[in-house]
Amino acid sequence: MSRPYKLPTSLTNRLQAAAEDLRGLGEELRDQWDERSERWQESARGEAVRDWLDQIDMAADELETLVDDLPERPDDEL
Repeated sequence: MSRPYKLPTSLTNRLQAAAEDLRGLGEELRDQWDERSERWQESARGEAVRDWLDQIDMAADELETLVDDLPERPDDEL
């Protein structure tokens, strides 16, 4: 009988801390982006940075849900 695999608490905590750190970094960088002129934000560079910031947010979201998405643990015989 297989049971759902549970990550060790320390690993779970590390993943959650990494997500929080990444989200915090994204917020800091977005604040810096917001301080730039509207003209810069609408430039190719500004739009590229905005897209990069969106990817950082998505990566933080993925880290936050990683533990819930783990597959079940294989049988004990392996």
